[in-house]
Amino acid sequence: ADQLTESLGAIAVQQRAYANNNPRAIMRDRGMTMDDYRAARMISWPLRLFDLCLENDGAVAFVIARADRTGGVGEPVRILAATQSLAPYHEPFGIYTPDMATFYPKEATERLYRNAGVPASRIRVAGLYDACSYMTMRSMESYDLVPERTGWRHVVEAGIGPDSPVPVNTHGGHLSEGYLHGMNAVTEMVRQLRGESANQVAGADVALVGSPSGSAVVLAR
Repeated sequence: ADQLTESLGAIAVQQRAYANNNPRAIMRDRGMTMDDYRAARMISWPLRLFDLCLENDGAVAFVIARADRTGGVGEPVRILAATQSLAPYHEPFGIYTPDMATFYPKEATERLYRNAGVPASRIRVAGLYDACSYMTMRSMESYDLVPERTGWRHVVEAGIGPDSPVPVNTHGGHLSEGYLHGMNAVTEMVRQLRGESANQVAGADVALVGSPSGSAVVLAR
């Protein structure tokens, strides 16, 4: 239980730190330490208050066009591949339960990288759907950013910060920027690839946007 708390807290605290640098973030003016995280009330074990996404109004827009029709709208970002998949509705908050295979389908991940023509090791920055902090950690495993069953250790030892192997949710995510149903992860990854992020990752040239059920896109500049 202590290890899980440390892992989930590492995600929530780092995403808040990203939000503190992000002028668009709802939580931009509200810092958070690990002590703050631990002191927050339990909502449903193992999730505390700061493990759960914000509730807010907001909007996101992006334009998809042919490469020859992108002039005058900023540096274009290429879509290398996208995948769409659904899973039976359930709330899989057991850490490694049998239903994880359907909620985080590996075949979708394999298809995504195969169609993109890049391996997971080429991902330099990721925006992962985070209705709760656990989804961030589990998606890192399901999209092969870390080996299976090692996400809890990775987020503590290597982190998801700007100097980590793969920075994650550099906008603050749904936990600290705002809850816009995954679309703000798309716009943040576009900013990263254009070099316009408030938390810019050096050398970001290939980015992943991923959700738990296997719906995802790989972007590149």
